[in-house]
Amino acid sequence: MGRSGELLEVARTQDVLSKAYVSGLEIVNARLDESSLHLIEKLKPALDSLYIVEVIPNEKRVMLLKGVSLRFNDWEDLLRNLQALPEAIKRMEPRGEYFLSPQGLFYKLRGGDDEKR
Repeated sequence: MGRSGELLEVARTQDVLSKAYVSGLEIVNARLDESSLHLIEKLKPALDSLYIVEVIPNEKRVMLLKGVSLRFNDWEDLLRNLQALPEAIKRMEPRGEYFLSPQGLFYKLRGGDDEKR
């Protein structure tokens, strides 16, 4: 997308697989509104993270590798603690749900689905 929010072209497969994607933003007349565009610019470090798969702006939530859902109160909390994700994800359960505090602490909210064997 261009800096004005206008969609310019379709992403290449290589680009799609190397960056997180943003879901839930409304596109009208092939354009994003200015506030959504500003948020995407702000979240560039998160979109480039190797551990973040999806960014869900309207829920203040990201999906991490292993299907982990990470919630937080403010985007700044996520951006300030990106460097903690590599170690934190090692301890997170697949498909678990976690909360990131403003102090950079990860709290387990709910575990992953247990498979019956």
